[in-house]
Order: sequence, then C-alpha cells, then structure tokens
Amino acid sequence: MKKVFLINAGPYKSYSVKSRVYFPTLLLYIGTIIKNKYEVEILDRMVEDFEIATLGDKIKSESSPLACIIHFGTKEINDAAGIADCFKRVHPNAKVIALGLHGAMFPDQVLSDSSFDFVISLDAENVIYALLKSIEDGNVSAMPNVWSKMSNNVLPPSRVENIDMSSLPLLDYELVSMDKYLYRSVGFLTGDNSLKKVIRFSTSRGCLYKCNFCTDPFKGYSRMSNEKIVENLKFIVNKFDPDILYFDDPEFFMNRKESIELLKYINSNFRFQCIGTSRAHYYNEKYISLSVMEELKNCWLVWDVGAETGNSETLKALKKGIQVEQLHNVASYAGQVGVRSGFSFMVGLPNETEEDMINTLILIEELKTKSKNNIIITYQYYQPIGKTELALNVSQYGFIQPILLRDWVNLFDKKTGSIDIHYNKWIERPEFIDYLMLVVKFHINEEYQDSQSSFAKTIRNSWEERKSKNYWDDLWEVELAKQNNLSFFSYQNA
Repeated sequence: MKKVFLINAGPYKSYSVKSRVYFPTLLLYIGTIIKNKYEVEILDRMVEDFEIATLGDKIKSESSPLACIIHFGTKEINDAAGIADCFKRVHPNAKVIALGLHGAMFPDQVLSDSSFDFVISLDAENVIYALLKSIEDGNVSAMPNVWSKMSNNVLPPSRVENIDMSSLPLLDYELVSMDKYLYRSVGFLTGDNSLKKVIRFSTSRGCLYKCNFCTDPFKGYSRMSNEKIVENLKFIVNKFDPDILYFDDPEFFMNRKESIELLKYINSNFRFQCIGTSRAHYYNEKYISLSVMEELKNCWLVWDVGAETGNSETLKALKKGIQVEQLHNVASYAGQVGVRSGFSFMVGLPNETEEDMINTLILIEELKTKSKNNIIITYQYYQPIGKTELALNVSQYGFIQPILLRDWVNLFDKKTGSIDIHYNKWIERPEFIDYLMLVVKFHINEEYQDSQSSFAKTIRNSWEERKSKNYWDDLWEVELAKQNNLSFFSYQNA
C-alpha cells in the first residue's frame, strides 16, 4: 500500500494553538476518503512544533511515498515551500500536490515553482482518489479541479466540479490526535478562560455574495442537508461530547428555514453551544427576529457577523450588501436577548480616511453599548491578497503582487504574520493604524493581562481625550507601546 502524506503548512507567525479555534477538516476528509487504498499520515504544522529537518529525517525511512499533499494559504507559503523542497530532495519521484487558498487563487504561480507538481484549485474530495490513482498508474490526464505540470507546460482542469456536501463521509477522527485540537481556552469568546472542548465543523461551502475583497475561491453555494448534518452531530457528540461547536460557515443563515429547524433540533437534543457567522441584514423581524433569537439563545453562544467598516459609502464600495444600521440591529437584538455578539472589522482600506477609521471605532463603541458590553470585536488591517477586485485595484498605489511564489514571503511582517503594513502605500500613517488597534485591544475588547492594566488605562484615557479634542497628531502612545513590546507592528520596513 503506497503512502500519502497530508500536511498543513504553518503560518509565518506562530499563533497560540491553545486559543485558536482550528481544525484540519479538509485534510481529514481527504484522509477519510483515501485511507482504504493508501496509507495515510497527517502532519499539522499549525499544532505540531517540528523543524523541517526533522520532517526530512522522518520521511527518509519511507521507501517510496506516492505523494505529499500540502495545504496552505498565502501566509503559509514559506513553510509550504520548505516542506515541498524537503520531499523533492528526499523523494524526487514523489508528487507534491498544493491544496488551499493560495493555489486556488494563483495555480500558475504555484506550478511555476519547481517543487510543486499539481494544484487542486477548488473542491478536492471528489477528485483526490482519481488523481492519486492516475499518479500511481503513471497516466495523468486532464481532470476536474486539478492543475497539472506536464513537461514544463501547465495543464488546466478539464472543468470545475463542485462537491455535494451531503455526499461527504463521516470524518475518521482517528487519523489525528484529537487532544491537539479538542481542548481550547476560549475566554475571548466566553469570558471564561477554563479549557473547553471545541469542535469545528462545516455544514456549507461557498457563498452567493461576492464582496470585492473576499478570497473565497468556491463557486456558488452548497449546504449539507439537515439529515446529514444531524448524522454528523450525533457522531461528534457520541465521540467527544463537545462544549462548543463552531460552525465553519460564512453564511450560516442563508437558508433560513433549514437553519432554524437545525438549531431547534440542537436546542432540544444536545448540550453544546454554537458559534457561527452570518450576514447583518438577516437580523430583522422577517428573517432572524428577536423572538427567534430568544428561543435559540441557550444553544447559540456567539452571533457573529462580518461588519468590515462603519462607513456606509465604503460598505457600498466593498459590495458587502449590508448597511450600518443593520449592524446596530444585530447589537441591539443581542443586547436585548442577552447573547454574545461578534463583529469583524477591517481598517486601512484604500480610499479610507483617518476620519472614517475613527468613526468606525466610535461605531464599535456604540455597538458595545447596545449589546450591553457582551461583544467580541475582531479588528485587522486590510491586506491586498488574492485576485480580488480590491487587491488588483491597489496597483494604482504601487502595490504589485509578486509573480513568483516565494517572493510573497518578502512582504510579510514577522511580528504580525501578515503583509507588512508599510507596503500599503495608501496608508499615510501606519502608526495611526497601530494606535487604533491598541484602542480595540486594550479599551474596547479589554483584552490584557494584569501587568498591562496600567497601559490599558493609558490607552483608554488617551482615546477619550483625543475624541473630545479631535486631536490625532503626536501619537506618543505608539512609542510607549513599542517600548513595552505591545505595538502590533515590527516596523521592519518603515
């Protein structure tokens, strides 16, 4: 039986896996599908701390593995390239298959790299067995969703083939060590820092909305049937009895009737609480009403929405399809019902003024009040990644995306693990972004250790004073943050 390695590449920056709600669902689906025909080993650099050299020593003991499938996005390119190089060096005949967001967005770029042989650009589960069998037989031809490198020529897929989510098998969780994923400190979600058993599970894939910054490569939208979802949930509960189930779906309430029926079933039959993401405009008296939220509040832990910005014109430019008033509605509903609301925002968007950014933070404060302080804010600066409309438009500011796969690594800030903010030339003062992020962390989210309480008070007081005077010059708070290693950026390219 030939061996296939499935590897999750690690990010440029190491994240705390104790709090990160993460699970290698895609690799587990692939492993589950191929395990009867191939020996499967899953390695996860997100949670396993081993050196690439250690990987080389490990695979030397393998006689002739068939393939290595590497899952990675743009932020994991450095690690993915190192893993691919290792396999090609130790086993030059093994095929290296790229999986994940970066390959989906830039298949030609990945295949121009000497260490990669194939890219699965969209759904992988329905094509992976055929691809591996063709590699084993030495007869690779065009197939759905697979980009190939044949005789130095790039062969595109024969067609796009979307997965039927209800056709996916129950995951074989024995393929990984679940202790590395199951127990998480999710105080940022619950306010309780004790370890919880958390499972992440996808009931849908894709999205019908096309925001101009979104890197989602999937076409259309596919949702599991409630019958299949319940089958999975029963299986998960029987094995793990989780405290929290994180629905890894960008549009959980896209199908209102089925989603509410599912939650009512969960509410009546399981003890776990749910986390999920949906769109702000669903929260109204005709769709997700106050009474619906009241009925489901015991099973729904966090009602999360993508907010992006507090500027109405910017929301239109982003093609987000929501309005600022709808964000107020979500916070108001959550506050009245007594559930936790979550909002994700971006800052530093092209054409966004400093006044716009300030107004977004003022909006966040208003949302916090309406939700009765029971709120989670995710706040990050915009990164021009992917072949999105927004990312391609920033070329007018001098930001040109790399042509070669490994050149992306040169753009990243080692402290943030993201594209260095100083490459975003439309941002006149990166230190202003840094200051706003300090305000969100220490004042709005109140996320700090006891030893940082003095700094948090300083940030809170300075924010209130600056608002009252409308004074945003001389950002001495950022210099103080740098001195205390609390600044968000390394300023390596300043």
